[in-house]
Amino acid sequence: MQTYFANKIKHSNNKGMTVIEVLIVLVLLAVVMVPAYNAIGVTNKIWSHNEAINPGITQANVVMTYLSREIREAAQPSKIVDSVIVEDDGQRLIIYRYNGNNNEWEKIVYQTTNNKLNRIILAKDDPADIISATIPGSADAGWNTLVEGVSSNPVFTRPANSRAVEINLQVSDSTQNNPRFSPYTVASTYMVRSREVGAITGEPVPDEIETPVVNVQKVVLDYNDVTLIIDDSSRRQRTLTVTYWPVNANTGKALTWTSSNTNWVTVSPISNNQANIVMVKKTSDFSGGLFPWHWDTDWTLYRPGVLANPPVEIKATTANGKEVKCYVEFGRN
Repeated sequence: MQTYFANKIKHSNNKGMTVIEVLIVLVLLAVVMVPAYNAIGVTNKIWSHNEAINPGITQANVVMTYLSREIREAAQPSKIVDSVIVEDDGQRLIIYRYNGNNNEWEKIVYQTTNNKLNRIILAKDDPADIISATIPGSADAGWNTLVEGVSSNPVFTRPANSRAVEINLQVSDSTQNNPRFSPYTVASTYMVRSREVGAITGEPVPDEIETPVVNVQKVVLDYNDVTLIIDDSSRRQRTLTVTYWPVNANTGKALTWTSSNTNWVTVSPISNNQANIVMVKKTSDFSGGLFPWHWDTDWTLYRPGVLANPPVEIKATTANGKEVKCYVEFGRN
């Protein structure tokens, strides 16, 4: 029996692999090799794509770096000219900037022409000259091509009454028809930091601070009542002073002064918050008993008869209707 199987194996080895066995081996090889081949193909495609677009992406990123810096540094050359202007339906961007290194105003122009994004910088000493400086034609010298294949429209956008400048660079292979190239977009939004009008020296202009309106709420006199002495020249008049509240009030402070009896006392403003009151009656007006004097124990002085001179009211009224009063009495030494 052993001899039989040995001869059988020997006979089989002499015949080699059958067709079926070869097919099975080929199928197994295909199962193993196809995914590996596909992986190599995908990797090669990705590598080829990146090799094709990486230079373009690098160029676009460099442009974005320029734009971000220059937009942040933008300054108005005059009150009527903005610091960053979008023209030509979003295909041109103008940036005004003061260059402190050489003390010059610059007009930086980005413009798309024939699917190319070009840039030129014009410089003048005077802001009026840089505003009127003519932008060279697309075929003139001085332009630098930054990116080729620009197909986006618009490239530049600035919404009304906004400090945001939107950049949208879509780049396609419009010239070389590279089969490995596919369009890509680099986009960003940058803010204009300052829209103030710059001086010729380039020094920053401070922001205008609007002063808040604070109305007068109350007025106070330094005297509620005073006594004028008819026969003492140093005490026939007095200065009254008004204090405003709150102390930072800046509206409604204009005063109107009035006297309830100008036959006895007049009032005359001498400053924004002060007035002089002066006694009109003289000592001679009391001769002959016209206005008899009597001794006032509360005031410890002689006063005219009560019926002869009721107290005079001095009133100060602000422009917004706040008022304060002082009452004037009379006496003699």
